[in-house]
Formats: sequence, structure tokens, C-alpha cells
Amino acid sequence: MVKILICICTNNKEKLIFTLQSIFNLRLNKKIKIEIIIVENLKKTQIKRYIKKVQKTKSTKIYHYLHSKLGIPFARNRCLKEAKKKKSDYICFVDDDSKLPSSWITKNLKVFDNFKDCSIISGPQKLSKFNIYQTLLEPDFKNLSKISWCATNNVIFKSNIIKNKKLLFDSRLNNIGGSDQLFFKKLGIQKYEIRWNKKNYVVEKYQNSRNNLKWFLSRNFRYASSSVLIDRYCFGFLKGFGISIIKSIVYLSLSFIFVIMMPLNFKVNFLKFLKNLIRSFSILGGLFNIYPKNYI
Repeated sequence: MVKILICICTNNKEKLIFTLQSIFNLRLNKKIKIEIIIVENLKKTQIKRYIKKVQKTKSTKIYHYLHSKLGIPFARNRCLKEAKKKKSDYICFVDDDSKLPSSWITKNLKVFDNFKDCSIISGPQKLSKFNIYQTLLEPDFKNLSKISWCATNNVIFKSNIIKNKKLLFDSRLNNIGGSDQLFFKKLGIQKYEIRWNKKNYVVEKYQNSRNNLKWFLSRNFRYASSSVLIDRYCFGFLKGFGISIIKSIVYLSLSFIFVIMMPLNFKVNFLKFLKNLIRSFSILGGLFNIYPKNYI
């Protein structure tokens, strides 16, 4: 029997329902058992009654916790704390606005079978409706390649790699984001192999508020700024500083390349130009402690 814990952090009932329904529709054989850990990150619960109602009709065990200290790292750490108390072979994190394809679990388990040294598997997050701004932000790696970091929107890992570790999602990144990238980057540095299962994506619920240039620019600013802190916390101040400078130069160079390529596809290459230019200057700003004031 393979036991898998699926962790979801949420502060939105409607989004959560969207994700839970896809989990209940997963195709699993009799040798796979899943349980769900939900951490509701609010001062007062909005979903307790709903969970009790669902639990009466579904055989999948659901653990519900209210965590009133607000912030994504705090909610993720509560998930880790509760997951460590339970026996399992694998732990997953998915977002509360994502739909899991019915074969999501079985496809990932197949990768673990084929790559015995692999400890962590991540994959893409696609949109339920096309949005050029979000599409240009999604990471794109070669299928089954080794990667150095991943996010919590689509990840499964072997439970034993965190059982006896004090590693947590860093609350210093609460206002800027990136605590998940830092968490898995640290595990990667510790030689835990991370693989990219490109063909096993989750589907994010479309949000119209993200389909505009302002959001695109703000998100690139935040991503690049947080990378300065991630490298600093991983490698120390001096090495992190050097890595950030190199990244800034690379992004600036790419921005010039996309200027040259604009005649081929003006809109796409113009957005890629902006993306790389903003990231270059945002990193430089981060080196001087200029960061976004709020999580965007």
C-alpha cells in the first residue's frame, strides 16, 4: 500500500471546492491511498461545515486545520507539521485554485519508479483559459530533466526527506513570496534530486485580474526581487550577491535580444523584452533592499 498526503493551503472556499473535486476524481488503484490536509489560513473558519458535509459522502480522509497567523509560509509550515505526524510515503502540495488531472498521481509514481534517485517531482501549471501574461511567466524545462528548484503549485516528494529535518518555509519571505522556491532549492542543494514532469500538469482556474499588463509587470518585479533573497539565504551574502549580479546581466542581455526579435512577433517579444528588462533592474533594486511592499 502506498499512502499519499495531499496538502492544500487556502483562504477561499470557492477555490478549494474546485481543487477538492478534482482530487476526488483521481484514478487510483487499490494499492494507493490518499488523505488530504487542508490548512485554512484565516482568523475565522469559512469551510469547517463544508468539510464535515463532504466527509460524510467521501471515503477520502480529510484533516482540516485553522491557522490564524496569516501568510503563505505559515500555512505551508502548518501543513508540514501535521504531515510529519502522519505515516505516509509521499507528500504533495497543490494550490487551492488548481485542478488535478485524473492520472496526476499515477504518472508521478511512474517517474519515481523509473528514476530511483529522484526525491521530488514537479511540473507545469497550465491555465483553464489562455492568458499571454501568465503563460510567459511559467517555467519551461525539458521533460524529466533535473531542476534546481520548484514551487508548491504542482509537487510531490518522498516523505522521508523531511521527516527528521527542521527545514521550514521561510517566513522572512511572507510579504514578497518565494518561500516554496527557497524550500525546495535548499533540498536540491542537499543533493535531493528534483525532476520536471513536463507532461503531468495541473490546471489553474482562470483569473481575469491577472490578464493585464500591470499585473504582468508587478509579478515580474516580485519574482526577480525575491530571487535576490533566495540566493542570499541559500548561499550567503557575498556568493548570493555575485549570483544576483550575473542574473541581472543575463536578463539585461536577453532584453536586447528580444528587441531585435520584435519584428517577428511584436506583442510576444515586446512582453519578453519587458519581462527581462524589469527582472534585470528589479534584481539590482533588491541588492539595495528595494522590494515590493505587498504580495502581488
